[in-house]
Amino acid sequence: MKAEHDEFHAAFGRSTRAGGRTGEAAKAVAKVLHEHFIKEDEYALPPLSLLVPLSEGVQFASMLAAHAQMEEQVTYPTALLIGQYVKSKVAQGAR
Repeated sequence: MKAEHDEFHAAFGRSTRAGGRTGEAAKAVAKVLHEHFIKEDEYALPPLSLLVPLSEGVQFASMLAAHAQMEEQVTYPTALLIGQYVKSKVAQGAR
């Protein structure tokens, strides 16, 4: 977005230097968009800079959720089953 703003500013600069009606129209548009660009730079760009870290964090969260699901569906039931098996073998050996 910052690069686009820079490109627009350069284009407006070229157009305003053209003079005549084109130059005047470019000045009017540049004046209107100037505040818009400033607000985008101040308010929109900072949160957008978090997109990459947040998307990586979401990937981490997905991996963590998959890990937790594996534990709940495989690891924990397997540990309980093994515990029951060992307990039954110990009880059989104690007789």
